[in-house]
Amino acid sequence: MTILKPIFVPVKISWDTFGVDVGVLACPICDFEYTHQGGVEVFNREGEDIPCDGVMVDARGELSRPQGDNPSERRNGIRIYIQCEGCHSETALCFAQHKGNTFIYWEEVYREAPSQARKRRMPKTELLERGWTSGQINKYLGEPDVVKPNPRFRNSAPMLLYDLDRIEDGIILADISVTYICPTCTRGIGYLYLSHVLH
Repeated sequence: MTILKPIFVPVKISWDTFGVDVGVLACPICDFEYTHQGGVEVFNREGEDIPCDGVMVDARGELSRPQGDNPSERRNGIRIYIQCEGCHSETALCFAQHKGNTFIYWEEVYREAPSQARKRRMPKTELLERGWTSGQINKYLGEPDVVKPNPRFRNSAPMLLYDLDRIEDGIILADISVTYICPTCTRGIGYLYLSHVLH
């Protein structure tokens, strides 16, 4: 069973990582820049609101039915499955056409029920970049849930990871405001967007 859940974080691309004029995609979970592409799903419609089945091309080049629905409810869509070398998460980068716009967003991939799957976590460095202070982290989050070796530099400080559920609770305790937005109108649903964590 494959379950896809939207992740409302910016799609980050670094342009100076290797000193060349190409962008490097960062993992939406841990911001690590070493990722691998897996299968690709393509959905094509000849016009708006026409039924569309789509096709998936896996890492071996074999064709099969897509594991998820079309990222766009009305037009064309593309989903690229991504694996991260740092946190070992599996995500999907989605492109959805809506009228004259192309939306791009992330989905987290669960190969089992979300209640049984791995928890989403965020590194302390990411929290600091998104507006938290070290004092707030120590006061409202306490000790990290997981400590991992630094995936980029072996001799650097370890990566401190906090469960997203605890981060959300910390926002409430710290009385940090939330903003109501619709991150992608292709789904027609509004979501709570945690401005100090996921902005």
